[in-house]
Amino acid sequence: MSEAHRVEQGESLYSIAKKHGFPNWRLIFDDPANTELKKKRPNPHVLQPGDIVQIPEVPKEPHLKVPLDGRTVITRTRQGFQPIRILLLGQDRLPRTNTEYTLKFQGGEVKGKTNGAGLVREEIPVDARELTLHVEDDRWVLRVGDLNPLTPDTNDQGVEGAKARLRNLGYFLADVNSDPNKEFKSALIKFQADQGLKKSGDLDDATRQALMARHGS
Repeated sequence: MSEAHRVEQGESLYSIAKKHGFPNWRLIFDDPANTELKKKRPNPHVLQPGDIVQIPEVPKEPHLKVPLDGRTVITRTRQGFQPIRILLLGQDRLPRTNTEYTLKFQGGEVKGKTNGAGLVREEIPVDARELTLHVEDDRWVLRVGDLNPLTPDTNDQGVEGAKARLRNLGYFLADVNSDPNKEFKSALIKFQADQGLKKSGDLDDATRQALMARHGS
């Protein structure tokens, strides 16, 4: 018998799995009871507050069966940790490559360099809700799990999710909320212009797709 879990802001499948005693989030997401959720949220790490995740019984042998072939790549994540990926851009919105950084969270920190695409790739504790990224004289405080979907089936038709992505990409500087205000429309027009899209200021399907592709999620 499955149990219904209503997603709250800041939760991810990693934290939901830990809360319910699962060693791997895929044991929940791939359960047949979550077929409709998978269709609705194809990116399992971008959930909308209010989404319902069906929690099955914890299997006696909680191991994933992965069919192997020449194209299969397996990435192992330490239990109790989740991967984090941050694209670091400069003022010109170009990737800051091979740049040293320090990523701090409750209970620890990690140091490294961005790769050739300007990406920070690390593992952080599942319970971490806030990160601080230090790069030279710059400092950003980041919330984990607060990115909402862009899809029009959300309560605000994806406005809050779009604002968050535009802000991360340097197009939007105001508060992230569900209000489709003039600052939001202005940011959309700037983004659309840079992407060669129709400068409508509307969050249409083409803009959603371009925004997800540019942001990476």
